[in-house]
Amino acid sequence: MEGTKFSLAEGKAENRRDIPSSPDSVKLLMTTESQKSDYEHRLKKKVKLLICCVAFLVTIIVILAVLFGVLFSKQAKSAMQPTQSSWASVYPCITKECVLTSTELLNYVDTTVDPCEDFFNYACGGWIKRNPLPDKETIWNQFSKLEAEADEFVRDVLESKEIHAKYSKLRSFQKGMAYYKSCVDIETINRRGSKPLDDLIREYGSWTITSGEWDQNSWNMVEYLALMRRKLSISPFFTAFVGADPRNSSENIIQVNPTASLGLSQSLLTSNSSDSRKAMPLGRIVYDDPKLYKKLKIKELNRHTGTHKIDWKEYLDQLLFPVTGFRITNEQEVVVYGIDFLANITNLLKETSNRTLANYMMWMVVDSFYLRLGDVFDDISKNFYLNLDNYWEPTRRQDLCIQLMKAKYFEAPLSRIYVDQLFSGDSKKFAKELADGIREAFEQNLNDLDWMDDKTKHVAIRKAKMMKENIGYPDYIEDDKLLDNEFKDVICNQSTYFENELSLDEASTVKDLSALGKPVDDSKAMLYGGVGAIMGHELTHGFDVDGRRFDAKGDERDWWSKETLAAFKRKTECLKRQYSNFTIDGETVDGEHTLSENIADNGGIKQAFRAYKNWVSKNGEEQRLPGMNFTNEQIFFISFARNWCEVFSSQGQDIIMTSEHSPGPWRAKGPVMNFPEFAKAFNCRLGSPMNPVAKCDVCN
Repeated sequence: MEGTKFSLAEGKAENRRDIPSSPDSVKLLMTTESQKSDYEHRLKKKVKLLICCVAFLVTIIVILAVLFGVLFSKQAKSAMQPTQSSWASVYPCITKECVLTSTELLNYVDTTVDPCEDFFNYACGGWIKRNPLPDKETIWNQFSKLEAEADEFVRDVLESKEIHAKYSKLRSFQKGMAYYKSCVDIETINRRGSKPLDDLIREYGSWTITSGEWDQNSWNMVEYLALMRRKLSISPFFTAFVGADPRNSSENIIQVNPTASLGLSQSLLTSNSSDSRKAMPLGRIVYDDPKLYKKLKIKELNRHTGTHKIDWKEYLDQLLFPVTGFRITNEQEVVVYGIDFLANITNLLKETSNRTLANYMMWMVVDSFYLRLGDVFDDISKNFYLNLDNYWEPTRRQDLCIQLMKAKYFEAPLSRIYVDQLFSGDSKKFAKELADGIREAFEQNLNDLDWMDDKTKHVAIRKAKMMKENIGYPDYIEDDKLLDNEFKDVICNQSTYFENELSLDEASTVKDLSALGKPVDDSKAMLYGGVGAIMGHELTHGFDVDGRRFDAKGDERDWWSKETLAAFKRKTECLKRQYSNFTIDGETVDGEHTLSENIADNGGIKQAFRAYKNWVSKNGEEQRLPGMNFTNEQIFFISFARNWCEVFSSQGQDIIMTSEHSPGPWRAKGPVMNFPEFAKAFNCRLGSPMNPVAKCDVCN
C-alpha cells in the first residue's frame, strides 16, 4: 500500500556470527557463505515437508509413542512440557501443538537478516511480509489483529441464533442485544431525526440558539452542571468523580479536576504533530507533578475557588446525594489537582454572562450526542472533517455498533460468552503461575540491585509482593446474578437508540459515584518471552519514574532514600539519552516522553528471562521445537520481539511518534541491546548494533 512503512532490512547478513546447533538440526539460523546455497535448498525442503506432510507426522508420532512410551507417557498436551535435560535437547517435541508453534515461529522470522544487526527485522520480517497494512488502517500490529479477531467474535455472537437462545435468561446480554439492534436500525434512527435531542435540550433548560424558551431567571448553572455530570457524563468546566485517594489508596474520596480541554477533542488538539510534541512537557507537568495534589475541606475549597456562581457544597450535594444518599457538608474532604487553575476557571465563570454559559453548556450536550441522530448529522460531521484536514474515514454501521458495544458497558456480558466459548480454564491458571514467576524474578532482581540501599529495597520488595494481578477476566462475570446486577438500572429498547445511550451513560456514572464511602478494593520459552515480558513490563511500572512515587499500599509518598533516588536518576538519564538517538525514517524518538515505558520494556524482558530460567531450573530443559535449530533462549527473545511487530502508514507514524510508547522497532531492539543475555544467545560480537559496548540498565 502506498505510503506504508515496512522497515525491512535490505542488506545481507554477511557479518553474522555462527550459533552452535546440534548436528541433526535443520540449520535455519546462521551459516557461512560456502554453506548458504545448500542450506537454503534444505530449508525450503524442510519447511515444505513440515507444512504439507501433517499426515506423515501423525504416523511418526504414533511410532515414536511406541518406541519411547515410557519417556513420553507423562507428557501433557501443551506445546512443551517439563522434560529431562538428558534427552530433551536431543529429541524434538513433535506433538501437534509443537508443530503448529514451530510453523508460526517460522512465519515470523526473516533469516536473511542478521539478528545482531537488526533484531526487529529478523524477528518480524516474515510477519511484515505476510501482513500488509490493511485498507483504512494507519497502524497494524499484534494488538490490532487481536482486536480485529475479537470484533469478529462479537459479530458472530450478535448474529448467532444459537447464542441468543443459550443466553436468553441472561438479562445483561439481552439488554446488550436490544442496544445493538437499536444501533444498527438506521431507518428508525433517521425517521426520528433530531427529536430526541430536541427533547433533551428542553429538559436541560433549552438553548437560546434554537429556541426562545430559555429563561435567565429560572436557569441555575449549578443545578444543570450536576445534572449533566450525573446523567450525561458531561463536564463542561471541571469534573468531579469518586476514586481512590492517591495518597491513601484504601479510601475512596471526592476528587475535583479542571476539565483539560474545555471541549476541544483530543484529535483536534494533537492533529498537528509538531504542536502536540511541544505540548508534551506541559502535559507531564499537569498530570505528573505531585505538588499539584491538594486535600482540603469543602469550606476551604470554597474560600479558594468559590464564587457567587459556584458553591461547591451545593454542587457536590446535588451531584452525589441522588446516588449515595449521603448529604455533603462543608467538612467533607475532597482532593483537587491544580487548585490555582481551578480558581482561574471559576473566576472566568463569574465574569461570563449566564446566557453565554448556558449556550456553551448546551453546545457540549449537542456535541456529545448529535452523532446519535442519523445520516443527516453524520454528513455534517463528514463535511467538517473534510474541510478541516481533507480526511474522512467512513465506518460501516455494524462495525460502529460493535465498537460501541465494547465501549458502552457491555464488555462484561460479551466477555462472559467469550470465556464460555473459547477460554480454557487452564489458561487462567497458567497465567497466574506465570505472573507469580515474574514477581519472584522481580524480587530477585531487586535484591541484586547495587544502587538501591537496603531500606528502600525492603519497601520495594514489600510493594512487589502486595501488587495484585488482573488475569483473564473478573470472576463475577461467570455468576449470572452478579452480572445482571451490574445492569439492573439500564433500560434498553430496540427502537430507542438515543435513549439507550442516555441510560448507559447515566448507569456508568452512577456506578463510579456510588463508590463514595466504600473501601477500595505454547511453549514456556514463547510464553515467558511474549506474555511474561508484558507482565514484567507492567510490574516494572510500579517502580518507574511515576510508579516510584507510590508505596506498597498505593499511597503517594516519598519512600526512596536520597541516595537511591540520585542513583536511579543517573540510570534513567542513560536510557533517556540512548532512546533519544533512535530514529524512524529520520525522525527521532522522544527519549524523555517515552521514558517510563522504556524503563518498563527494559525491566520487563529482564524479569521474564529470569523467571523463565527459574522455571527451567525447577522443571528441566524443554524439548526443542521441530524443524529448526533455535535454542529455547533464542525462542524467548524472538517471542519478545514479535509483541512489537508492526507496519504503519505515514499518518500512523505521526501517531506513533507522539505516543508515550517508543515505536515498535525500538521496543523490540532497545531492550535486547541493553541485555547481555541476548548477545550471548545469538553470539553477537561486542560492538555490533544489537550488542553495543555502552549499555543502559536501570534494573541492575
